[in-house]
Amino acid sequence: MEIFKVTIPKKAFLSLSEDEQVFLIQATRLHDELTMLDKLSLFIDTRPKTDIDKMTTEFQLLFLIQIIIGYLCEAWKLVQKQFKQSEHLNKMYRFSESEL
Repeated sequence: MEIFKVTIPKKAFLSLSEDEQVFLIQATRLHDELTMLDKLSLFIDTRPKTDIDKMTTEFQLLFLIQIIIGYLCEAWKLVQKQFKQSEHLNKMYRFSESEL
Protein backbone atom coordinates (compact mmCIF):
# COMPACT_ATOMS: atom_id res chain seq x y z
CA MET A 1 0.00 0.00 0.00
CA GLU A 2 1.22 3.46 -0.84
CA ILE A 3 0.31 6.41 1.32
CA PHE A 4 0.21 9.85 -0.21
CA LYS A 5 0.13 12.99 1.83
CA VAL A 6 -1.94 15.68 0.20
CA THR A 7 -1.52 19.15 1.59
CA ILE A 8 -3.94 21.86 0.62
CA PRO A 9 -2.74 25.32 1.64
CA LYS A 10 -5.32 27.40 3.48
CA LYS A 11 -5.25 30.04 0.74
CA ALA A 12 -6.04 27.42 -1.93
CA PHE A 13 -8.80 25.91 0.20
CA LEU A 14 -10.38 29.29 0.80
CA SER A 15 -10.26 30.02 -2.93
CA LEU A 16 -12.68 27.13 -3.51
CA SER A 17 -16.38 27.84 -3.56
CA GLU A 18 -18.30 26.97 -0.41
CA ASP A 19 -19.86 23.99 -2.21
CA GLU A 20 -16.42 22.66 -3.11
CA GLN A 21 -15.10 23.17 0.42
CA VAL A 22 -18.02 21.24 1.93
CA PHE A 23 -17.71 18.48 -0.64
CA LEU A 24 -13.96 18.15 -0.08
CA ILE A 25 -14.35 17.87 3.69
CA GLN A 26 -17.19 15.35 3.45
CA ALA A 27 -15.39 13.27 0.81
CA THR A 28 -12.17 13.10 2.83
CA ARG A 29 -14.14 12.09 5.96
CA LEU A 30 -15.83 9.27 4.04
CA HIS A 31 -12.48 8.18 2.63
CA ASP A 32 -10.94 8.05 6.11
CA GLU A 33 -13.83 6.00 7.50
CA LEU A 34 -13.74 3.52 4.61
CA THR A 35 -9.97 3.19 4.99
CA MET A 36 -10.39 2.48 8.71
CA LEU A 37 -13.01 -0.21 7.99
CA ASP A 38 -10.75 -1.75 5.36
CA LYS A 39 -7.89 -1.96 7.86
CA LEU A 40 -10.23 -3.38 10.48
CA SER A 41 -11.21 -6.18 8.10
CA LEU A 42 -7.55 -7.25 7.94
CA PHE A 43 -7.63 -8.17 11.63
CA ILE A 44 -10.40 -10.71 11.25
CA ASP A 45 -8.99 -14.23 11.56
CA THR A 46 -9.73 -15.96 8.25
CA ARG A 47 -8.50 -19.36 9.45
CA PRO A 48 -10.84 -20.30 12.28
CA LYS A 49 -9.97 -23.39 14.30
CA THR A 50 -13.41 -24.37 15.60
CA ASP A 51 -17.01 -24.09 14.45
CA ILE A 52 -17.60 -21.25 16.92
CA ASP A 53 -14.57 -19.40 15.54
CA LYS A 54 -15.91 -19.93 12.02
CA MET A 55 -19.35 -18.58 12.93
CA THR A 56 -17.79 -15.58 14.69
CA THR A 57 -15.58 -14.83 11.70
CA GLU A 58 -18.51 -15.03 9.30
CA PHE A 59 -20.57 -12.71 11.50
CA GLN A 60 -17.74 -10.20 11.77
CA LEU A 61 -17.20 -10.18 8.01
CA LEU A 62 -20.91 -9.81 7.25
CA PHE A 63 -21.20 -7.01 9.79
CA LEU A 64 -18.25 -5.14 8.27
CA ILE A 65 -19.59 -5.66 4.76
CA GLN A 66 -22.94 -4.16 5.81
CA ILE A 67 -21.21 -1.13 7.29
CA ILE A 68 -19.04 -0.68 4.19
CA ILE A 69 -22.07 -0.94 1.90
CA GLY A 70 -23.80 1.70 4.02
CA TYR A 71 -20.82 4.04 3.70
CA LEU A 72 -20.66 3.47 -0.06
CA CYS A 73 -24.37 4.33 -0.35
CA GLU A 74 -23.77 7.49 1.69
CA ALA A 75 -20.83 8.39 -0.56
CA TRP A 76 -22.99 7.96 -3.65
CA LYS A 77 -25.76 10.09 -2.13
CA LEU A 78 -23.17 12.75 -1.27
CA VAL A 79 -21.91 12.89 -4.84
CA GLN A 80 -25.43 13.02 -6.26
CA LYS A 81 -26.59 15.68 -3.80
CA GLN A 82 -23.56 17.92 -4.11
CA PHE A 83 -23.51 17.90 -7.89
CA LYS A 84 -27.25 18.12 -8.40
CA GLN A 85 -27.77 20.96 -5.94
CA SER A 86 -24.67 22.96 -6.83
CA GLU A 87 -24.88 24.78 -10.12
CA HIS A 88 -21.23 25.80 -9.73
CA LEU A 89 -19.93 22.23 -9.34
CA ASN A 90 -22.24 20.90 -12.03
CA LYS A 91 -21.18 23.61 -14.47
CA MET A 92 -17.48 23.41 -13.61
CA TYR A 93 -17.18 19.63 -13.93
CA ARG A 94 -19.90 19.26 -16.59
CA PHE A 95 -21.72 16.23 -15.25
CA SER A 96 -24.91 15.42 -17.07
CA GLU A 97 -27.91 13.86 -15.31
CA SER A 98 -27.15 10.49 -16.92
CA GLU A 99 -23.60 10.43 -15.52
CA LEU A 100 -24.83 10.75 -11.94
